[in-house]
Parts: sequence; C-alpha cells; structure tokens
Amino acid sequence: MIEIEDEKKPADQAGLGCPANSAGLYVGAQQALGTAFSQATFLQAIRTAFSQATFLQAIRTAFSQATFLQAIRTAFSQATFLQAIRTAFSQTAFLQAIRATFGNAGFYQAIRTAFSDNRVGKSVCSEYRESEAKQELAFHDGVLRVF
Repeated sequence: MIEIEDEKKPADQAGLGCPANSAGLYVGAQQALGTAFSQATFLQAIRTAFSQATFLQAIRTAFSQATFLQAIRTAFSQATFLQAIRTAFSQTAFLQAIRATFGNAGFYQAIRTAFSDNRVGKSVCSEYRESEAKQELAFHDGVLRVF
C-alpha cells in the first residue's frame, strides 16, 4: 500500500486551506454528495410509496363507482322495491279491502235498512205509491188499463 504524505502548504499550515491528502477529499466528496442526494433519495422513496397515483388507485379499488353502485343495486334494486310494493299494495290486498268495505252483502244490507217497509210498518213512500196507482190505473178483467 502506498502512503500519501500530507503536503503542507503555507495556507494549510496556517489552517486556512483544505487537506491535500486523498482521504480528506473522499470525506468531503462523500459529504457533498450525501447532502445533495439524500433528500432526493428520501423524497423519491416517499413519492413512490405515497404518490397520488398509488393513493388514488387504492381509493378507486375500495370505493369505485362499480362497487358503490353494486351495493346500491343490491339494497335498492328495482326487483326488491317492486316486491315490497307488490306485497303492500297488491291487487289482491286492495280488492280484499274494497270487498270488506263495499261488498255486496254490506251494500245490500245498507239498502235494505234504508228502504225496507218493515222498519216501522208501512213507509210513507209505499202509501203514496198505492194511492197514486189507484187514481191513475184501473184493472179490468185482469188487464191493466191506463186512463
């Protein structure tokens, strides 16, 4: 191995210069390069790990429109919605409610109650009809004749 002797110049002897040996140059170069490239290397690693593209890719994968819409379709699909509507408002259920409320039996019962002659004996309407019929109509030999 070859040893390089330190050559001392007058400025070096006064402490105003840089060391003249190769070890001192290496340390100085390493320090200069380390300072220049360490921040760039660190930032490059950060950019790679947390770049906008990487972040957005992760977000797209987790919350993509397709995934969101799939969840919405599953929960609120037309088939599910229509099934709920059919169950609640089906024609059968609707007609059942109408039949119960306005069924023939109930309707006829209301008509019988309102217009029957059996409520209080004879109704006024039936007496009026009988007297009018006697005045305007006459029966002759079983045939109805109008005057």
